[in-house]
Parts: sequence; C-alpha cells; structure tokens
Amino acid sequence: MFSSVLLKRLTTIIIILSIFLHQLSYYSFNLTLLDFKEIIHRSLKETTIAQTVRNFANVIGSLLVGSVFSKYGNSQLICAAFVAVEGIATAILPNVSNLFIYIAINAIPGMCCGVIETISYINIVALWKEKSAPFIQALAFTSSVGSVLTPLIFNPFLSNVESEEHSEDCIPVNNKSIEFANVTVNPKPFGDLHISEIWIPHLVIGIFMVINGILCAILELKRIRVEETIEVKEENERKEEKVSLKQKDEQKISKHKVPLQQSKYYRITFVVIMCILITIYWGFASSFFQFWITFVMFLNVNISKSRAVLMLSAFSFSNVFGNFIAMLVAIKVKSMPMLLSLNILLLTSCVICIIGANGSELMLWIGAYNLLEEKVGVTNFIGSVFATSSVSLNAIGLPIIIANFIECYPTIFLHYTTISVTVVFVLLIVFYGKEDVKQETLQEDDEIKALPQEIYMRKYSVRRVSVAVALKNLNATVLTACKKKIEILFRE
Repeated sequence: MFSSVLLKRLTTIIIILSIFLHQLSYYSFNLTLLDFKEIIHRSLKETTIAQTVRNFANVIGSLLVGSVFSKYGNSQLICAAFVAVEGIATAILPNVSNLFIYIAINAIPGMCCGVIETISYINIVALWKEKSAPFIQALAFTSSVGSVLTPLIFNPFLSNVESEEHSEDCIPVNNKSIEFANVTVNPKPFGDLHISEIWIPHLVIGIFMVINGILCAILELKRIRVEETIEVKEENERKEEKVSLKQKDEQKISKHKVPLQQSKYYRITFVVIMCILITIYWGFASSFFQFWITFVMFLNVNISKSRAVLMLSAFSFSNVFGNFIAMLVAIKVKSMPMLLSLNILLLTSCVICIIGANGSELMLWIGAYNLLEEKVGVTNFIGSVFATSSVSLNAIGLPIIIANFIECYPTIFLHYTTISVTVVFVLLIVFYGKEDVKQETLQEDDEIKALPQEIYMRKYSVRRVSVAVALKNLNATVLTACKKKIEILFRE
C-alpha cells in the first residue's frame, strides 16, 4: 500500500515531468515558426497571428485557474486533463495547412499552457507548504532543461530552406532594391533540400503528454483516497477540549495582529508593481525566443536555420546553468537580492544579449514567484494574476507588431530588448525601496507578533500583555539611547 508521503513524492515527480513535456511542446512553436509558415503557405505576418491567439488563450487559461478551477474540482485532476489535451493538439497542429484552422487550434495549447503552468506551481506549494522552495526551483530547472533539449530534438526535422523574400513594403524605390529583390526572390536550401518533418517529434511528444496526463490522474485519485483515510483517523483521535482551547487562543492572538487595511494596501500595491515588472520582462523574454531564428534569417550573415536553432539551445543551456546556481543560492539568499543581482547581470550583459547571449530569464521567474510567496502568499488568484501578467503583452499583439517590422528593420528586436531590461531594473529598485520602508514601519507590529505564545496559553489579560509590550518598548528605547550616548562619547 502506498503511504501518503510516497504518493506526495510521486505526484511531485509527475508534476515536474508534466512541466518538462509541456516545455518541449510549447517551446517548439518558437523554433518552428518559419516551418509552419511554409506548411500553411502564408506570410510571416499572417503566421504570427496564431502566436497572439495562443498567448491570449494563455491569459484566459490563467484567469480560469483563479476564477473557476480554484473553486470547483480538484486542481491536479484539472491539470492532468489539460496536459492530455495539449498533447493531442500538439500532435495535430503540424498536419494542418489551412490558416484559419491553424490559428484556431493554436488557442488550445495556449489555454493549456495558462492552466498547466499556473496550477503546477500552486499545486507544489499546496503539497509542500513552507518546504516548497526547492521543488519550485526544480520546476523551473526542468523547464530550462526542456528548452535546451527542444532545439536539439527538432533540429533534424526542420526544413533547411532560407527564408522567403522580404515583404514588398521593405523594398525601396531605387536600383539597389531591384538587385536586393532579385537575390531574395528565390529561396535556396543550405545543402541538400530537406522538407519540414516537424510532425514526427510533435507526434511523439503528444503521445507522451497523453500518457503523463493519465498517470497524473491515477496518482491523484489514489492520493486523495489515502489522505481522506488519514484525516478521518486524525479527527477521531482529537479531543474536544484541545480544539476549543486552540480556538480561544487563536481568537486572542488575532486581536494583536497587524491591521488588515495596511496589510491589504501593501499586498495589493506589491502585486500590481510585480505584475507590471513581469509583464515587461516576459514580453522581452518571450519575444527573444519567438523571433531569434526569424531575426537571424533576415540578417545578411548567411546563417542557416539549423545554426540559429543551435544558438537557442546554447542560450537555453546557460539558463540551466543559471537555474542550477539559483537552486543552491536560494537556500541562503532571499528573493529580492537574487532578483537585483540577476538584473544587474542583465544590464551589464545587455550588449552581449543584443549579439545573441541570453540572461537566465527562468531564474527571474523563480525569483519573482518566490518573492510573491515570501511577501504576500501565493493563492490561486495571485498565481493566476502572476501567470496572466507574464503573457499579457504577447496576448495583445506584441508578436504581430514585431513581425511587421522585423523583416525590414531587424534591429527593432534589439532596441526593444534593451529598453525592456532597463525598465525591469528600475522597477526592481522601486521594489527594494518599498521593502525597506515596509520593514521600518512594521517594527512595532513585528514585536507584538513575536511575543511568546505561552503568554496567551497562561491566559494573561490584555492589560498584562500591553504592560509587557510597553516594558519591551521602554527597554528598546533605553538601549537605543545608550547606544547613541556611547557613539557621542567615542566621537568626542
């Protein structure tokens, strides 16, 4: 018979595996953008409409987690169902040649992404509570590994044809334009002609996702049954006296908590600024992976699609290395210093980013998510808002805007990257200042919260507690005065 702890560990492994397979599927759409362009025989601008639809559906999926799925049904079973559905859509999509059907089906993996990524993090926190930090790191680390392997898996199946001619809007009216047009009208393959066969890896990934979804559902049903049995036994063993005493103690302790209005204002402000930060950052990070291959193909540097894909694999490998370091550093270092140090690295390496290197954006995802857990507590709603913010720019048409300019002006990709990183750094500085102000204003409240629970267990009156707090404050005041006096003496 499976124990509760064993089932919890197996469930965690299945969640991590779900994220890995999801990453293989979802990340592949960034690599195969030009291949899908060839499959449906449409322009880049029309093809990228599907990306916007996919990201908009991602937002819908994230919102459903916070508004519907958090209230009805088991979140893990819902996640299992969406993993299986995404697998089916992944297998079907490369076989579609009609633009409108292609756009419509793209909404399915988009919505599945919003649900899977949001619920996975929330479920890990629900399973492990305060011990969830290493497993959150493991989720992002696994996602990074998937982003490294995806280019290597899909590279042999990509077509090796150069990008088709630029849009007519890019051709200026002069003699050079005629020569340029003559060069780019006839696409040429690098080596022997190889037609796109991306349906093969998509089919294999889709099958594994369906199997994973079924296993995830079976494990969750088993875990629910075991935990229900344990809960019934624990309830029978409890005594009514202990329960009533605990309720009285909680009522007394609640009288001395921080006022709800201040706490709510701080949490709301913090979440809003965090959402703005994540929105800007992931707009840049997603665009980097979505348009890197397209960006390289439209440059006059004669780089094949295969080499551009391998570049993405190298960038993703740096993410894995960064996440591995983050897993070790997160044990000792808090989230805010981690975020600040990472963005300093991003700013100093912005020039390197422009020519092709990549900062560890998944490490930022980890840091931001852990920062939310540390400051405001991750609920279904907060997790949903957080995930929604990460794809909001792409959902409102950022890929279409970039696609309209990248053929003619590839450097727009680089300018947008630089501006985004700078804005993110400024927002983090705002965070850091707000954190310091909050710590200073809540010193007295922290002292009240830090009072030993034995005071309440002994049924001290509120008056005695107030006297104790007053004496504590007086003691702190005396110590502060003595410290200042000593400093003055030493100066003299």
